This record gives sequence, structure tokens and C-alpha cells, in this order.
Amino acid sequence: MWTRLPCQNFHLLVCCAILDSEKQKIMDRKYGFNEILKHINELSMKLDIEEILSKSEAICMQIKNCKVCPKHDCIYWGIEGEHLLGHIN
Repeated sequence: MWTRLPCQNFHLLVCCAILDSEKQKIMDRKYGFNEILKHINELSMKLDIEEILSKSEAICMQIKNCKVCPKHDCIYWGIEGEHLLGHIN
């Protein structure tokens, strides 16, 4: 585990990882907004936390390593680095 979060808004990347893990079920069942919320809420205590955290960290690393990530996006995620400067779309 880390001594600090990989990025400022890591909790949002955890949400992305959960949705990514469940996307096939959501799409196969053609869930609408309310059904998606219900489905995600029902996952409480059923998620493989190691898998979700690994996916979340992988998403964070993809954003950090992206050479064309707009600067304002990187600021939002709380990702800093010299390679990000000047990449504003």
C-alpha cells in the first residue's frame, strides 16, 4: 500500500475502476441510470478490493504517463509533473 494517495482525487478513480469492473454486466442488462445506481450500491461488501485498488492505481498511472493530457485535467486529478506543462487543449 502507499504512504499517501497516488493522486488528489483518487476516490474518483476508484469509482471508475468499479464501473470498469461492472461495465459488461451493466451493458448486457441494458441498465438505465437508476438501475446502475442500485447495482453499484448492492456491491457493498462484495467487491474484490485488491482488484479495484490495482485498477484504480493503473488508471492513475495511465493518466500520469499520458503525454497529451490537458493541463487542466491533470490539475483536477492532482497530478503534477514537468512533462505536463504546456499540454493544454
